[in-house]
Amino acid sequence: MMHKKVLFVLLATVFTASSAMAKVGTTNAAGEKAMIGIRAGYNRSNYVGSDAPNSMQKPGIQLGLIWGNYLPKSTMFSSHMGLLFSQFGAKVNDRIDGVKLNAEMTLNYLQIPINFRYNLHLGSGMGLYAQAGIYSGYALWGRQKSEVRGEWESKKINFKDRNISTYDFGLGLGAGLLVMNRVELGIVFDRGLFSQVTNSIRWMHFYNSNLAITATFLF
Repeated sequence: MMHKKVLFVLLATVFTASSAMAKVGTTNAAGEKAMIGIRAGYNRSNYVGSDAPNSMQKPGIQLGLIWGNYLPKSTMFSSHMGLLFSQFGAKVNDRIDGVKLNAEMTLNYLQIPINFRYNLHLGSGMGLYAQAGIYSGYALWGRQKSEVRGEWESKKINFKDRNISTYDFGLGLGAGLLVMNRVELGIVFDRGLFSQVTNSIRWMHFYNSNLAITATFLF
């Protein structure tokens, strides 16, 4: 049931996004201009929760599109959404049943963030912003690297066999700098609310966590 709800959010967001993209370049009655941006980012992801292993942050990337209402200088509040390819996962260095485990998991998500912003205009095309919102995601594929007898092996993750959820949903917080009304430099923290490990016996506390440094070029 929860999977169906998350999938519904994804589909509704994609539909809304396609309608918003059609308005890029136009100006509404309030004088806000719809703009689109190309985003590139550097991720530092991890797993958190009482059932998560002793994991460490893992580097990754994010690439995609951001669009929403920007400008004029009098606009204090705005909103934007995106469609991103984003890598989550973690490095695991743990001991399970007396056996040392070294592994690295990389999950490649289609991520859709929706954020609301407070903008502080500094003049000459410069500004600061703070944002908060939600995101939904779907894992397209993933790989796990494991150390076996001193050698690393890599294999594709079978989500069903490993009881790993392909869906994700969570909260996001961020802040950044706007330069010349065209470039955004930001930092975003995402925290998943939907457990990434499924279990028929009990609810597992195993969530995605990610800190991203991003650059967005607006058009």
